[in-house]
Amino acid sequence: MLLTQWEFAILNDKHDNPDELRCIGHDITPLILKQQKLRSLVDIAAEHNNRLVNFIYIIYHNIRFKVANILRILDINEQLEHYKVAPDLINENTISLNECGRSVKS
Repeated sequence: MLLTQWEFAILNDKHDNPDELRCIGHDITPLILKQQKLRSLVDIAAEHNNRLVNFIYIIYHNIRFKVANILRILDINEQLEHYKVAPDLINENTISLNECGRSVKS
């Protein structure tokens, strides 16, 4: 297959009247084939880009989910630490109250 592009020029005589029509054809087949190849490569790159964006989206959400779980576990752990301290404080307060009660009775 041969693809061409044409140029047309009107040539005038001495009196500036149209005298001749000159037509020049250029073979643009290599240019068109390269354009098609480039378009194909751009389409492939766009498809790879879409796949990469989807992959990143999945990875992002998986990591975000795991980080949220870890943060929740840390929060629960911190709350449990307060509960571990609370019995000691209650015990200390009970002893102090008992001592105060003994002091008041004596």
